[in-house]
Amino acid sequence: MTKWTKTTNYIFIGIILSVVVIYGISYLTILKPLQEELVKAEEQADLFESSYESIINQTDDEIGEDLENVTVQVPNAKSPDNVLINFQKIAQTSGVLISSITSGGGTMADEDDDDNTLNSTSYSLEVSGDNLEQISNFLNAILNSERLMIVENLNIYQADEYAALSLSVTTYYSSF
Repeated sequence: MTKWTKTTNYIFIGIILSVVVIYGISYLTILKPLQEELVKAEEQADLFESSYESIINQTDDEIGEDLENVTVQVPNAKSPDNVLINFQKIAQTSGVLISSITSGGGTMADEDDDDNTLNSTSYSLEVSGDNLEQISNFLNAILNSERLMIVENLNIYQADEYAALSLSVTTYYSSF
């Protein structure tokens, strides 16, 4: 048999250390992020399961309250005047100025019943304010509005003296 020399020992120790370093780098760059992603996916699954359980376990009274909330958010008539008044009130409380509002075409989405349809109307707004805080307040007020409004497009521009917002919003109404 051949004898192990000092050089052979150093090479062997070097190979072992290289394997340990490669494993450590692989663990930190591949395995640890995958484990974190798995934990996040499990948390999301738990959240969805708990949401599903709470929906399944709702009583008829709670479902009725939810339907009343939806009825407030999705009125029975188109009522563009109410939408425009709502936009103006939100603008006044936020301290911004609406320079233009245009209404786009509406769409109809038929449900299973011929009596119930969900319709939508799009609005485009040009808004300006003194700073981004006012624009942010305006957007938050739209999102917290009683009426269901979905923000489709959003462009914000900030200059030294003012901030501007270009916004497309879709509102919904039902027809019974």
